[in-house]
Amino acid sequence: MRLPQPARTGLRASRSALVATALLATAATPSVRAPGPFDYDTVEIAPNVYGFFEKRLNPIVSSNIIALIGTDAVLLFDTGHHPSITRQIAGDLRRLTDKPVRYVVISHWHDDHWAGNAEIARAYPGVQIIAHTFTAKMIESRRRDSFRGEACRKDLVDSSRPLRNIERMDVARIVPGHGPVMRDNQYLRDVAETLESISRQAKAAYRPGMTADQLRAAIDLAALGERFSHGDAFLRANFDAQMKGSAIDRIWQELSGEWKPEGD
Repeated sequence: MRLPQPARTGLRASRSALVATALLATAATPSVRAPGPFDYDTVEIAPNVYGFFEKRLNPIVSSNIIALIGTDAVLLFDTGHHPSITRQIAGDLRRLTDKPVRYVVISHWHDDHWAGNAEIARAYPGVQIIAHTFTAKMIESRRRDSFRGEACRKDLVDSSRPLRNIERMDVARIVPGHGPVMRDNQYLRDVAETLESISRQAKAAYRPGMTADQLRAAIDLAALGERFSHGDAFLRANFDAQMKGSAIDRIWQELSGEWKPEGD
């Protein structure tokens, strides 16, 4: 899931606004850019912390890749979607440090966060890839119908809680799964409030036998949508697709008990 960032940042974040990585940092400094449709910016987030960020919106999305350079090794967070780009980033890492990548942490099972694993393993033999048990199972099975039923039984409010937890942290920078480094908590608050509003309105409006579209019509997200889009038609279309579309579909499944694989 990708949501539009507010106009003040000019870019976007994603489902992984639901699973964000918070890092203490100093001012971000952009450096190298790669050519081509899937190019990226290399950003120094803090001393010995670098991010490789998509330069532009692409129909085939790729995650941010974060490198933490330690005393004797490097930890990489996610490996992206495009093997050729991950290969190039591996070359960038060698120019940044002579220390090996020993650990890769995968945030979740969507392809755009781990499809570069093989390139990192090829560049750094012996690297250890770390993931939650559920994430590892999903990557190995690649079965969309595995992500349903009991695995899905989470209220949208539960999805907002990690954001609220990060909001309470004393951090200078927040690095999301997609989009630029954030310098305050406003975007987290906006996403959390939207998820909580959908949950609250849906539970008040739902009646047995309602279709997802009927539930959608009963939920008012106009003011929240404007907060994300600021009049920009593209950002508003993205908000509507993710929040009025996927998020309401998701809570309809929860309320009706008609669970479907993610993406259906």
